[in-house]
Amino acid sequence: MGNIYKIKELAVSTKRRVFSITDIANLINRSYSQASVYANRLVEKKLAKKVYAGKISFTDNEYIEVTQTIEPSYLSMTSSFFH
Repeated sequence: MGNIYKIKELAVSTKRRVFSITDIANLINRSYSQASVYANRLVEKKLAKKVYAGKISFTDNEYIEVTQTIEPSYLSMTSSFFH
């Protein structure tokens, strides 16, 4: 699988929105270095955004990014009301 649009579609179909390079490599059955190149291309084409080194996100919702970046984690009901 080499098309970055297909990679995004496959990633979003998993119901996760934040992926590490290793997650992407496992998802597309490629090596870590190839997955890293694909992740960079996704960010360059603005199909994903870089959360921090080694993690990309397919959402603009900061609460989803926070809860899926470091697991296990949660948000209180109070903070979710203010979003």
